[in-house]
Amino acid sequence: MSSNRVGRRTRVNAIALIGLLLGLAAASSLFSTGEAHEPGPVLPHGLIVTRAVVEPGDLEPPAETTARIPIPELNKSLPKIELATTASPKSTFIVSYYGFPNAARLATQEAVDIWSSKLTSPVPIRIEAYWEPLDAGTLSASTPYDFLRNSPGAPKQGIYYPSALANRFARRDLAPSDPDMLVIVNSKGVKWYTGLDGKPPSGTYDLVTVALHEIAHGLGIADSGDVADAGALFAGPTIFDTLLYSKDGKQLTSLQAPSLELYQLFMSGDLYFDGTATRLAAGERPRVFAPVVMIYGSSLSHLDEAAYPDGDPDALLTPMFAKREVIHDPGPILMALLADLGWNAEVGPSLDTPVATAAPRVKRAFAVQVASDGRGLAPTNTPTPIAKSPMPASTTTAAPTPSLSSVALRKASWQIDADGYLWVLGEAVNTGTQAIGVVEVVFTLYAANGTRLGTGNGTTALLYIGPGEDAPFRGATSVPPAGVARVTVAVSGVEPPLYQPPPGLEVTITSKSLSDIGVLHVKGSVKNTSNLTLGFIIPYVAIYGTDGNMVGVDFQLIAPTSLAPGETGTFDWALDDPPANPTTLATRTWIFALKKLP
Repeated sequence: MSSNRVGRRTRVNAIALIGLLLGLAAASSLFSTGEAHEPGPVLPHGLIVTRAVVEPGDLEPPAETTARIPIPELNKSLPKIELATTASPKSTFIVSYYGFPNAARLATQEAVDIWSSKLTSPVPIRIEAYWEPLDAGTLSASTPYDFLRNSPGAPKQGIYYPSALANRFARRDLAPSDPDMLVIVNSKGVKWYTGLDGKPPSGTYDLVTVALHEIAHGLGIADSGDVADAGALFAGPTIFDTLLYSKDGKQLTSLQAPSLELYQLFMSGDLYFDGTATRLAAGERPRVFAPVVMIYGSSLSHLDEAAYPDGDPDALLTPMFAKREVIHDPGPILMALLADLGWNAEVGPSLDTPVATAAPRVKRAFAVQVASDGRGLAPTNTPTPIAKSPMPASTTTAAPTPSLSSVALRKASWQIDADGYLWVLGEAVNTGTQAIGVVEVVFTLYAANGTRLGTGNGTTALLYIGPGEDAPFRGATSVPPAGVARVTVAVSGVEPPLYQPPPGLEVTITSKSLSDIGVLHVKGSVKNTSNLTLGFIIPYVAIYGTDGNMVGVDFQLIAPTSLAPGETGTFDWALDDPPANPTTLATRTWIFALKKLP
């Protein structure tokens, strides 16, 4: 995996609210070079899994998951072999195989070669494939590695595209040190047929078929839907989410979220894919797999199992496979869905040029300065610690628009990581007398001689900041101009509070440790001291350098995801490529939660 991007979890991801609920991950950037996009993982996400059909004699059925399936800590120390597509492909796939037996690698490569003959891209598509154990009943799993919003050439602004597709539109690799997708094949307890002839013997699963299916998800057949405790929502939306429709023709991404209406639709059994190419290929709107229980890793990202049974030409995109089931062609509906995502759009040749090895990660702290137009307040040199106060009672009175002068910024720093991303992060303090919502910040980059090089944007993570309280903010750009020597940051917008989280959660850090591969783990617990059942509980964890400035911040869902009164949950926050001696550095937490639905 690549180096950390200021709180990036490449191994343990969880879904989160994006945009307003997760300003940390939805920080947009805009630079005068025109090379603006939001770096990943701007859309934290989990695995999409392929399950085995339960048959007589199976010891364990596939598990039905009620929370996003996290990406496990994958073992990059396994033997690695890298292969590229062959036989005059329309696009080049480069696969790094970790731990694969030779026959399994050749079968998976057959699936890769099939896809390379179906899709065009001026940019090589990179896959990391792992031969690792998964849960019983699970054949395989995959996910796009990153999702990016407002990337160069993207047809729709404000929509998240999987990295392989974002690269295609940009005509260059936007994150050359990262793969575009992860594929995991279950190495334990599955009888795989690794032949290429499509004739698996009794009791075996055809690996070419399953790998072909998984690569489709990595190309963008991936939803961001989640059932939260205040209703259901899309964490993106992703471009794939925009193809989901109700029976009566409502585009799901156009509905209010979180909402009970989406909650009911996600589990209605009556959802459909709709797009120009998809409707033409299917002759109708194809039915989506949306069972009455939300099965993470399966619901919303597949065709309905009953509508497209074994033997149907479109069965490759169903969520389960039976023994001896063979499909070595994506099928017309899957190809049409990919076309509606943008895989058939005309693009020019690659703009990529050879790049030098990424420079080591550089961290520089800067004193928060106020832009010349007077936006924002500069903090004092020794800011007063912000005490936590109980949330005020809910009110139905419309909140006035907050003033920019009601926010001060502090403990800010900037850094350029090993992938070339420039990050700005810190704390935004509500110095006013009224609660506020999301705070928007603008940061400006300067050369050593004072020349202004460009600007970028970021937002805070929380929807509600009470008087005297604060919230972390973060912004980034993937292509900072050369020669950045100084950065300033200012408040550019303040929204009214849109949602007041319920009170009654106590967060405790229990340990800090480094893994054997250099990942910092901060473990903690969250106790529900209220008389409400609370859900979708998100602790935000920040780490501070020896100078007191913030050097990393990110979130992590707790387990279990909801807590009854008096219950305690735990979390394991991870930070790749942390600063030196990270276990000795100060940490801080914030908490967000939704009230659980009845």
